[in-house]
Amino acid sequence: MLTFQTNIWEKDWRIILAQDYLEQIISRCKQEFKSKEIIVNNVKNRKLVEKHLDKKVNKGVIDKYYFVEDYIDEVLDYFSLTKDSFQGAYYVSSSELVGIYLCQTDYLLYFKGDAHLYRNSSNWIKEGIKVLQERKDILVANATWNGEYEHADYASFGEVDEFFIGYGFSDQCFLVRTKDLKQQIYNEMHSSSRIYPRGNPFEAMVNSYMRNHELKRITHKKDSFLHKNFNLFLILQKLSFVRNIYGQQRLKKH
Repeated sequence: MLTFQTNIWEKDWRIILAQDYLEQIISRCKQEFKSKEIIVNNVKNRKLVEKHLDKKVNKGVIDKYYFVEDYIDEVLDYFSLTKDSFQGAYYVSSSELVGIYLCQTDYLLYFKGDAHLYRNSSNWIKEGIKVLQERKDILVANATWNGEYEHADYASFGEVDEFFIGYGFSDQCFLVRTKDLKQQIYNEMHSSSRIYPRGNPFEAMVNSYMRNHELKRITHKKDSFLHKNFNLFLILQKLSFVRNIYGQQRLKKH
């Protein structure tokens, strides 16, 4: 059984919940999910966000949603963490930990709110689950990041089926055995995790655990996800709106 999760927060929930954006994100996975869930963190108007989320639930787009603030104390206690454990990266890490803690299926597919599949010609998710079932030394599967197949190949040291094998972990896209990430694994350190920005975020914690225990990730050779810059997206959206209005005014003049 597989759960789909993504997260929203104040600066992107209007984009992700607008029109059919979320529907397209889920559809591109080409996968049946036992549960489709959204983790909500750090929004100003909870009732307004709940109203839009309820519409997605009523349409069957998602099954559940959770607010980080309702669970985070319980989650931090469960994983033996404090807000200080993240060294300033608490807000970019808490959604994933809440999602993992609440996930009720054997496998979890997680995308950051500003990441989605844009090439899924085969079925890397089913293929990834198959490898995860067979190889306990592999902790995580993901599609290639931003179409950088050569980089993924260069960073690898082996292959299995349609995947490169290497080290590393990204919170932008991950497919895992849920029980693995529900363990007490988030208080280890490794020098390789210094490459992650913003202190000691969730993805650095997982990476440290993986490196210390020689656990690996697999990256698909053909399928890729895109990590968007929503700030740029909003700027372009505003420019498009201005151009449309300006164009209409010119048409009226003529």
